[in-house]
Amino acid sequence: MIYVIWKISLKEKNCSIAVAVNDQDFNTCQDGKIIISKGGNYSLIIPHFSTKDEGNYTCDVSYHAGGYVETIHVSAWAHPSLTGRLEAKGGHTFAVCEVQSLPSALILWKTPWHSSTPETRSSRDARGVFTVTSWLQLPCNASHKNLTCVVIASDSKWQETQFTISVCKDTVEWLSVLMGVWATWIIIKLLAGFYIMYKTLRQFRLVAGHSVILIEQVQDFYIPWVTDSG
Repeated sequence: MIYVIWKISLKEKNCSIAVAVNDQDFNTCQDGKIIISKGGNYSLIIPHFSTKDEGNYTCDVSYHAGGYVETIHVSAWAHPSLTGRLEAKGGHTFAVCEVQSLPSALILWKTPWHSSTPETRSSRDARGVFTVTSWLQLPCNASHKNLTCVVIASDSKWQETQFTISVCKDTVEWLSVLMGVWATWIIIKLLAGFYIMYKTLRQFRLVAGHSVILIEQVQDFYIPWVTDSG
């Protein structure tokens, strides 16, 4: 081997790294990339790989008997991570499907009814990972069975998650409110009844007690004196 040169073309810069037998090595990347040799093979090491390292990498190798040039396109990829949940907003119930991936993924819905157009938003974090969130409004008059969220990635792999919904959520919320009001009303009626019974019994005991005292006083006052007339 005479030399190995990696010519790197990135979004933010272009740089080169070279090792040579009879010449001086050089590295203009200055970001941790290095060439290592093991058993006659030369490898380019990219530490802490991120989306900033995406680009075209051209390897130029020269031997005494010849040489070759190979260009490789390098890009980042993150396996899709899918979650699903239900949300209540503005008096309606929404099925929410969210996926994190790199590159950005596509979200589709499979519904047993004619569904409205879902609301979809996409964002990207500092690592370059995309988060795509889709909100599908659920109609209360539809049969909520096997609602499915499908995620399609650019590499033709896909994932899906299912929602099993037996009843419309806002209906459940209204039933819960009505049951709570009814239970509160029953408790208030019972407490009021117990209070009235307590007051009545107390008044009855007070009246009965006064009656006994009066009777005893009357008996004490009007008890006739029996004398022996003979």
